[in-house]
Amino acid sequence: MINSNRHHFLRIIIAMMLFTTVSKSQSIQFAPIQVQDKSNIEFEIIGKQAGSYLIYKSISKKHFLSAYDSKMQHIETVSLNFLPEKLFNIDFVKTANNIIAIFQEQKNNQVYCGAVRMDAKGVQFGAVVYLDTAQIGYFASNRIYSLAVSEDKTKCLIYRKQTRNDEVELKAKIFDTALSVLDAFEYEDLYANRKDEITALSISNEGTVLFCHEYRKYAGDHFNRTTLLWHRLGENGVNTSDLPLQAFFTMGAFIKIDNYNKRAMITSFYLDEKDDQPRGLFCLRFDLNLCQLGQSRFNELSGDLAAQLKSDNNQRSTWKSLLPNQLLFRKDGSFLMLSESFYTQTWNGNNGWNQNGFLTNPMMNPYNDFGFYNPYYSNYRPWGFNNNPQTRFYYNDIISLSVDSLLQLEWTTSLNKSQMDVDNDHFLSFGFLNAGAALHFFYLNPEKQKSALLHQGLTPDGIFQNQPTFFGAEERYSFMPRLSKQVGARQLLVPFQYQGKIGFARIDL
Repeated sequence: MINSNRHHFLRIIIAMMLFTTVSKSQSIQFAPIQVQDKSNIEFEIIGKQAGSYLIYKSISKKHFLSAYDSKMQHIETVSLNFLPEKLFNIDFVKTANNIIAIFQEQKNNQVYCGAVRMDAKGVQFGAVVYLDTAQIGYFASNRIYSLAVSEDKTKCLIYRKQTRNDEVELKAKIFDTALSVLDAFEYEDLYANRKDEITALSISNEGTVLFCHEYRKYAGDHFNRTTLLWHRLGENGVNTSDLPLQAFFTMGAFIKIDNYNKRAMITSFYLDEKDDQPRGLFCLRFDLNLCQLGQSRFNELSGDLAAQLKSDNNQRSTWKSLLPNQLLFRKDGSFLMLSESFYTQTWNGNNGWNQNGFLTNPMMNPYNDFGFYNPYYSNYRPWGFNNNPQTRFYYNDIISLSVDSLLQLEWTTSLNKSQMDVDNDHFLSFGFLNAGAALHFFYLNPEKQKSALLHQGLTPDGIFQNQPTFFGAEERYSFMPRLSKQVGARQLLVPFQYQGKIGFARIDL
């Protein structure tokens, strides 16, 4: 026991020395703000390609690609004339050799999902390809298409879900990087609105697709049954299997594919029927080779951690609003799960501010109202989901849970924060950078100083450590960490607002 404690202590000391060394080289570099980049633009950070940092921008329904060099100096902004002016959603898949823009547009009662390829200079090659089209009703939402991409970026999954007369119809197509159809499948079943949920679809490098159909007894209740569904590339139909949840209820399943070990992990917080607080974390492995359920485990959560997440006035994070939103695998099959407490309140006339619950799962319904599912990044839409002046957004504590290769909970730790804003959540939540040996979290205290980007590092032993704060060039700089994106092994691009304009900064660790 003494040797074990000594070994653990040495690991902590080494991690602290590593953080001290790294902090000396940390820096932030601001790109010159472009005059046309006003706060009403739409943008998405694409990433690094051909030595340049690329950012998509939409200004007055015109589409552009801006490139920045290694010193964050603006190289050029080119017009993407081949994109439709009236598209209402767009996402980008950066492959090894090109960039795929996947968009949605509507003409009358038809919704079209199209795609086009371009290089790092915004030069189109190949024609615009329409991947799918669907007819919608007059009052129906036109945001029916979602996107999932394999980890190696070789397969794109486009799918649409429509419900009619207590039935759900899901149609999916799988494409390669040349936009050629590799496979297609459908799923139809009974579906009770406000009771049933279909999780986001995930696709493996080999083309196996997984998702869950979850069921409630009553609207607003927790799930009392969860069915896992999967489709293998080239096979007919969809296979199903109920998760072995015993008599427990769940707060929503989360699926992440482990391509290295050819497995998938399904996790969910579980609870008893009459409880508001979860009892523990359920974990289940799915074998991608055999396509069958594997080992599962129910991990009890400590009461001390639940108490730690509550303040005296009960305004801080509670387990009730905590849902998984990231899962990081280790090579031995163990993993680290990150969860953030998120909920909203809406103004309901004379009843005042009422908590309207929380989105089902932030990874299923991205906080911004853009139609494509992207588990790694949210793009900036100034008049998207956040256009209701009667909505309060709360993003509070971040919980890290480490699970070993036998699916047993090793440790839990929390990063305590309390964030709230009305009408706009672009400055809330956190940015995240995986540096391999350590994880880095970036966030604001919006009530105090939006120009100060707080920075915490998480060691492999589950210890959060304060790191140097990054400051804007002026106090009027307002960072938007939730919209940041990792663009290198130790690099993060972070957008910000300044005097009614949008700018970008690169953090190097």
